[in-house]
Amino acid sequence: MIKLKILSIILVTLIMSVLVFQNNNIGNTLETDSIYDIPEVTDFSSLQKAFQQGDGSVRLVALLSPSCPYCIKGYRYMIKLLEEIVDERLKMYIIWEPMLSGDSKELADKVSKEVNDPRMVFQAWDKNLVNGKLWTSVMKKTDNRWLANGPAWDVYFLYRANEKWDEDKPTKPSYWQHQGAGTAELMLNYSKLKSKIEEFLAELN
Repeated sequence: MIKLKILSIILVTLIMSVLVFQNNNIGNTLETDSIYDIPEVTDFSSLQKAFQQGDGSVRLVALLSPSCPYCIKGYRYMIKLLEEIVDERLKMYIIWEPMLSGDSKELADKVSKEVNDPRMVFQAWDKNLVNGKLWTSVMKKTDNRWLANGPAWDVYFLYRANEKWDEDKPTKPSYWQHQGAGTAELMLNYSKLKSKIEEFLAELN
C-alpha cells in the first residue's frame, strides 16, 4: 500500500513536471514569434532608410498582399532567389499591403516568417498604402509600360548597386516585373528575374 502511494506521488510529480515544461516552451515560442513581428509603417522614410543603407548592393523591392496567391508565388520566388544566388551583395525589401479582404497585419506577420535570411533586410506592413500610391505616381511619370492606376502591388522593382532614391520618393527601377500592373513582356518570370539579378551582380566584379 505504501509502495503504491509512493509510486502515485512520483507519477503525479512527473506529470506536473512535463506540464510545466510544455507550458514554459509555449510561452517561449509565443515570445519568440512576437519579437519577429514586422513593423507598421506610415510613410516612405523607413523603407527609404533601409534601402539607402544597402548602397553597394543589388536590391529587389516588392509590394505584396499577404493573402493573394499570386503575390505569395512571387514572394516564394524571392526566397528561392536567396537560396540560389549566394551573394551577400543581394538585398531584398518587402512592403505588405491590405489589397484584398483577407489581408491583415497578423497574416503578414505569419507569412513574413517563411524567410530566414539576413539578406531579406526589411519587411513592413503599410495599412494606408502610402508606399503603393507613391510608387504608382513615380511609375506613371517615368515608364509608359506601367498600366495601373491604383496603389502598386504584386510588383518587383530591381535596382542596380549604384542607384539612390530621392528624399521623398523612390526612383524608377533599373528593371521591374509585375503580375498585373504593366505590359506583357514584364510579367513575373523567375528565370528572367534571376538572370537580371546575376547580370547586375556581375557588374560589381
